[in-house]
Amino acid sequence: LGGKPISEIGNILEALFGIPADAAISLRTKLQMKHKANQQILAEKLQKKVASIPENNICEPNFQTISTAFENAKHCDSDELRELFANLIASSINIEKKDDVHPSFSEIIKQMSPLDARNLKLFKNEDGLPISQYRVRNEDNSYDILMSNVFLGKIGENVNLTAQSASITNLQRLGLLEITYSSRFSNFSRYDEAEELLQALFSNEIKPNEERELKNGIIRKTPLGEKFVNACIED
Repeated sequence: LGGKPISEIGNILEALFGIPADAAISLRTKLQMKHKANQQILAEKLQKKVASIPENNICEPNFQTISTAFENAKHCDSDELRELFANLIASSINIEKKDDVHPSFSEIIKQMSPLDARNLKLFKNEDGLPISQYRVRNEDNSYDILMSNVFLGKIGENVNLTAQSASITNLQRLGLLEITYSSRFSNFSRYDEAEELLQALFSNEIKPNEERELKNGIIRKTPLGEKFVNACIED
């Protein structure tokens, strides 16, 4: 649609979706203004980051990386995600970080939510963090999963467990994090808060002949996730 006159775009939208042509034109104008504002915010962030790179470290960037980053960033309204885009572009012109940059990172950020960005930031200086799965074991020794990929983030912080589970699952889907329940931290106290919270949350759903069970595991960065965090997340 980029090359068609605005009036023609409006007529197409009206014919296909019943959107009045004037409303479609107004929406397109607003989107253009929003994209311009997003690009301006990104430019200001990027200017500060580039200014902090030592002059001797400046190198020629990978065009594929920066072009897709600029294109995807203009659709981004989240400050957390704009920060990732800005860090990605700055890392691509920094000789010390260039090897951590992968062309796929821009598309990965495009598929992330602000909560995904905040959760991934927790792994910046961590080799691994605790994760749990809440189960109910039945009389026949089978079990039902009530909630999986329970990630509390910062201990003591109020979290939406469903949103957290979806976020961690998405980061796993994007190849940035890997989850295992076949091993766990030797310090069992790292799972105390998850056990207390989940047992209280599902206490009314447990029948007398059933047994509550917390399956604990570890969540870590993948090799791709390690590079992504190094390139796109600052300390």
